[in-house]
Amino acid sequence: MFCFDMILYITMAHTGAQLKILNKVISGAYDMKIQNKSDLKKFKLLMKRCIEHHDFLLRYIKSIDKEYAGPLASFFMSMFMGNVVESYRFTTSNDIVATIRSLLYVTTGILVIFFVCYFIPAQFIQDEANKISRSIYLTKWYEHSLNAKPVVMIIARAYRPCRIVPCGIWELNLETGLMVIRATISYAMFLRTL
Repeated sequence: MFCFDMILYITMAHTGAQLKILNKVISGAYDMKIQNKSDLKKFKLLMKRCIEHHDFLLRYIKSIDKEYAGPLASFFMSMFMGNVVESYRFTTSNDIVATIRSLLYVTTGILVIFFVCYFIPAQFIQDEANKISRSIYLTKWYEHSLNAKPVVMIIARAYRPCRIVPCGIWELNLETGLMVIRATISYAMFLRTL
């Protein structure tokens, strides 16, 4: 599964980086001085590219969610159950080697795989996607009221939520990551009472 983790991590990190780049381009778009038709043409071309890039990224995020939904959901469920069992073993084992092995498994499963490979990059995508409407709104678009149509288009698209939700089970973000940790500990403590 490590290859799958890295492929998805790289895909999500790259998508987040593309959104960040788009934010920077949008932030500076209306700072251009439009003094003649050539400048106006460059501005319109830049805004057209920004809209197309934003639209592409929104479709790409949906395709990530769609294509990886099944494998992610099954992987998360198996990792979650494995972490619950290992947490239980960690709290009940008298053997130091088994305790250390369980601790390493849970630490690796939760911190490295869940957070580094999934929850942090997905949160980065959400944060950067949410910044787009703010980036465009905080530009000097009001000084170019005749060329404000792209502002409306980008803001309208930016209000659609950008989320990765494998099979509708868990939304990948930091809040869900903390919920997974709490649930893992809760289930392990429940097993301990049996």
